[in-house]
Amino acid sequence: MSDTRLPKQILYSELSNGQRAPGGQTKRFKDNIRINLKKFHLDSFNWEELAQNRTAWGNCLYEGAMFHEEDLRQAPCVKRHQRKERVSTKKALSHLSSSTSLQCPHCEKVCGSRTGLINHLRTHNKDPPGGTSYSTSSDCR
Repeated sequence: MSDTRLPKQILYSELSNGQRAPGGQTKRFKDNIRINLKKFHLDSFNWEELAQNRTAWGNCLYEGAMFHEEDLRQAPCVKRHQRKERVSTKKALSHLSSSTSLQCPHCEKVCGSRTGLINHLRTHNKDPPGGTSYSTSSDCR
């Protein structure tokens, strides 16, 4: 294609109007094509040569669209799986920390937070006079 043709001028020039990321670099039309080629699992280095053969290019685009649609279908499942893994890991870590450090020394009750343990220890301070008194200020800081 000659350099004076409009498609080639648009492909290799910068966009004068358009949106870009705030504070980011200005994107050319070719940059957006590379992003789309990556989504279609096509090689971004030899796509121009591949596009010269129309039938091969059409077949590659069809297969790439199938890959892209499958990725779009799988994205919510992957995101959900990662989120559930994060939550289960947090629960496991909080269970480990709560079972070792936030346990009442009197009745072995496991409290969910340090404040909960302090409030629970107050119930043991209400023992009848002559019973053992525990200071919560030095134990929990």
